Amino acid sequence: MDTEPRGSIDIKHKQLMKYGQRVFGDTFQYHHIREEDRLIVILSDGLGSGIKANVLSTLTATMAMNFTSGLRDVNRCAQIIMKTLPVCSVRKISYATFTIVEIDREHNVRVINYDNPLPILVRQNNCVNLPVEYSEGTHKNRKYRLEFMHFRLEQDDRIILLSDGITQAGMGSKRYPLGWGNQGVILFTEKLIATEGLPAARELAETIISRANEIDRYQMHDDGTCGVIHLRTSQELLMVSGPPLDTSRDAELAATLSNFNGRKIICGGTTAKIIARELGRELTFVNERFTSSQPPLSTIPGIDLVTEGIITLHHVQVMLARGISPDQDENSPASRVVEMMLDSDIIHFMVGTRINEAWQDPSLPDDIGLRRTIIAAIRRLLETNYEKETKLHFW
Repeated sequence: MDTEPRGSIDIKHKQLMKYGQRVFGDTFQYHHIREEDRLIVILSDGLGSGIKANVLSTLTATMAMNFTSGLRDVNRCAQIIMKTLPVCSVRKISYATFTIVEIDREHNVRVINYDNPLPILVRQNNCVNLPVEYSEGTHKNRKYRLEFMHFRLEQDDRIILLSDGITQAGMGSKRYPLGWGNQGVILFTEKLIATEGLPAARELAETIISRANEIDRYQMHDDGTCGVIHLRTSQELLMVSGPPLDTSRDAELAATLSNFNGRKIICGGTTAKIIARELGRELTFVNERFTSSQPPLSTIPGIDLVTEGIITLHHVQVMLARGISPDQDENSPASRVVEMMLDSDIIHFMVGTRINEAWQDPSLPDDIGLRRTIIAAIRRLLETNYEKETKLHFW
């Protein structure tokens, strides 16, 4: 199994709705075109808030994604989008803003920004000022200006994308009469790094948006989105589920898991017993109950997470299919598995093929199927919906 460190791009975002609304007015999308090894990230902010803003931002983000995916000339894409966007007849402004970030296989970055706060580059503990080029145009008797940035992403760089709900937090207050502003976000980020070190993408996005919410006294005046793009050493995860077909390979399975350079999950009681026995480690059951009736966890020294097999995997599949974030669910075994998967770039599945009588238990739900069927569904979801790389190994 190849576990040599590689570079991967981690993308996380956090959103808060305008106080009193029930849907997000901002849209954040990303897509990895694997055959070209090209990554596209879109942030769009719909005019106003609520359903109307949601529809407008979704339409704009989808249009930007489709144009950018199909056309290599990003500048041309932006011009097409500007001519396509509807214009508010009263305010004479577009119904949505957008930021397009394109990253190629050499980590060259092209940014096109229309009316969103400028992206922020974090490099070596500092926020870097990047040169910005401008292009002006006219559409429907309305002038507009596009902003362009070009640079090369270096290892451990982070790009912060913001909607104006973040930079305008606190607007009209005594401390922030003009809002928090881009500079306020920059100063906050640099102070955060100085005191706590460089946070991962998820933590950085959550911390920035939490601060904006605090500035707005926990009643966001507008929809707010913070996205973070982080070039990091690939984070790999190995999940082992099911005993090997040949019992003579039990020791090999345990050694492969033990020597894996990354985080490790075991899903399956029989599998856990085999691993513990072969490694000479103690298997301990955790006396913790969950409202979702998921089986309890176990622990093995050196293994990050040990769960039951089929039922837990079924819950993982459901969470991924429905887009249920781990922080929306209780701290259940399945939510912990999902969280570890979403925090990883490459996920390896080692699936045992020995017949397990528990699979035939009539008390199990009819729709959970066999272990391999569920894992195949999980792999498809991870690759299609979450842009993860997966690898499958049968034993």
